[in-house]
Amino acid sequence: MSNTQKPIYGLVFSSTPRHGYLEVPTFLVERVSFKPTRFSTCIGSTWYLEEDCDAPEFLNRAESEGIQYRISEYVRGDDYQQMVDLG
Repeated sequence: MSNTQKPIYGLVFSSTPRHGYLEVPTFLVERVSFKPTRFSTCIGSTWYLEEDCDAPEFLNRAESEGIQYRISEYVRGDDYQQMVDLG
């Protein structure tokens, strides 16, 4: 019998003076077949999921799929918000 542990993915929740986003690799978003709303944005290989509806919905789906994760929280400045807005 194999004793294989599931990976624990490190996610980042970034808050700005105006809003917050959960940073999630695109492969995890695709793995749970989640379709983010227009309030979230994808830059490169990372989705920035809006905190009020997309992030909680993604986390619910991830948990139902047995995906384990840890969330680190960071406070960011306005330059981060501008990057997400332009994404």
